Amino acid sequence: MRCSRRCFERYGRVKQVTLLFADVVPSMDIAAAVDIERLREIMTALVERSSMVARQYSGTVEYHGDGIMAIFGAPTALEDHAFRACGAATAGRPEFGPGDRR
Repeated sequence: MRCSRRCFERYGRVKQVTLLFADVVPSMDIAAAVDIERLREIMTALVERSSMVARQYSGTVEYHGDGIMAIFGAPTALEDHAFRACGAATAGRPEFGPGDRR
């Protein structure tokens, strides 16, 4: 993916980056099953854990709703940005597999 005009204005050049989106697919089901305080605890833990994994692979994390967007290759250029994003995605899968009820 190429940086947008905003990226160009911010960094002064066009960069190749890779984006990784991770969200909690059954977040509405979880919300319906637990009280608001428990929902906040669950969502905070999931977002913090997925952010930690992305940062281990040099991703820059932004928070969006019930998930994250991790940018690999900006603001610091990384030649292996796509490889790092794939590493983060696969590293997070065992921790957040199907049916994870933590």
